[in-house]
Amino acid sequence: MATASCRLTSSSIVEQDVDRFTQHVYKDPETGCEMSYNLYLPKDYDPNKSYPLVFFVADASANINNTKTPLFQGNGATVWTEPEEQAIRRQQWNVDRLKQELGQKQTVLSNLQSEYEELCISMTEKDHLQEELDALSLAGETIQSLSVQMQSRIGDRLKQQMSKTLSSLTNGRYLQVNMDENLRIGLHTADEYVPLEQVSRGTIEQAYFALRMAAMDVLCGEEELPVILDESFAFYDENRLKETLKWLAENRTQVLLFTCQKREEEALSEMGIPYRKIVL
Repeated sequence: MATASCRLTSSSIVEQDVDRFTQHVYKDPETGCEMSYNLYLPKDYDPNKSYPLVFFVADASANINNTKTPLFQGNGATVWTEPEEQAIRRQQWNVDRLKQELGQKQTVLSNLQSEYEELCISMTEKDHLQEELDALSLAGETIQSLSVQMQSRIGDRLKQQMSKTLSSLTNGRYLQVNMDENLRIGLHTADEYVPLEQVSRGTIEQAYFALRMAAMDVLCGEEELPVILDESFAFYDENRLKETLKWLAENRTQVLLFTCQKREEEALSEMGIPYRKIVL
C-alpha cells in the first residue's frame, strides 16, 4: 500500500508568515474609493534595487472586511514569504538578473565586434586609397619632371620653328614668338611685344596653327606625317586663308582638309594649287 507525504503547516508558522506583512490602504484620488491590501517586503529589501512583484487576490469566499483574510486563505500569499521560498526566489531572481546582464553584455560585445570589423575595413580602404594617392603623387611628380626636361630640350626649337612659321603666315608682321613654362604665348613685332590675348581672333588662330605645325616638326623629326584639318579656318579672312593654304602647299606633302565651305576650294583654284576634291 503506497503512502503519500505532504508538508503540514502549523498555525504558529502561518501566524509568523502573516506577521511579515504590513497592512495599508489605497485611496483613489479621483473617486475617493479605498481598498485595503497587505504588503510584504524581503528582509534585506533595498529601495534602490528592482524586485519582482507577486500579486495575490483571494477568491469571492474571503471575508473582505478583514484585510488579513487573503493571507490565511489557502496560504496563497504566505507561501511566498517562507524563508525557503524566499531563498529559492532570491536565487532565481539573481539567476534571471545575471542572464539579463549577460544578454546585455553579449549585445554590447556584438556591437563592438561589428564596429571593429567596420573599422578594419575602413582602415584597409584607407590604406588602399593612400597607396593610390601616393602612386598618383609620384606619377604627377614624374610627369612634371619629364615636362621640365622636355621643355628644356625642345622648348627653344619649338619657339624657333613656331616663330618661323608665324612670320611666314603674317608676311613678317610678327617676327618672333615668346613662350613661358606654362605655354603662355606672346608675339614680337619689329617695334613691340604683344600678349596673345590682345591680338585679333584671326591672329590667335594663326598662332595656334603655327604652334601645331612646329610641334609636328619638332616631335616627328624627319618623318613626314599627313596634316588633318577639320574646319580649321572658320575665323580666317581671305588673306589669312590664302597665306595659310600657300604655306601648306609649300611645306607639307599631304594635307587632308575637311570643310563644308567653298572658300578653300575657290582659294586653291585662284592660286593654282593642285588638289583633289572628294564629296561625301
